[in-house]
Amino acid sequence: VTAHFLDSTWTIQKRIIWFRLLENPHDGLTIANSVFDEINKYGISNKIFSTSLDNASSNDCASAELNNWLPIQHNGQYFKIRYRCHIINLMVKDGLNVCKDVLENTTNYTISNVKKLPSHCH
Repeated sequence: VTAHFLDSTWTIQKRIIWFRLLENPHDGLTIANSVFDEINKYGISNKIFSTSLDNASSNDCASAELNNWLPIQHNGQYFKIRYRCHIINLMVKDGLNVCKDVLENTTNYTISNVKKLPSHCH
């Protein structure tokens, strides 16, 4: 868990506040409990208004739990920010799955035709 914050000179700072193996199960409630415990150790539960997570369903559950437990500031608005890189990766994977047959057929066709060329052309 990395905390990002503004210091007294309005300079953004970041600190790793928690880095350890998370015990099984890796479900949303376990993640939320673990993160909430660490947040409370640092006494920052009243300063959190957003989390950044990937799209795993367990993270959705953890975020919802944290939203219920944290004394949310800013008129109760809690922001869950998704990792763009993870979302783009999922989109590319889905796109490649759609094109998979075409790509395989094109590759196989190209290889079979190259093999048919006279040996001095390789």
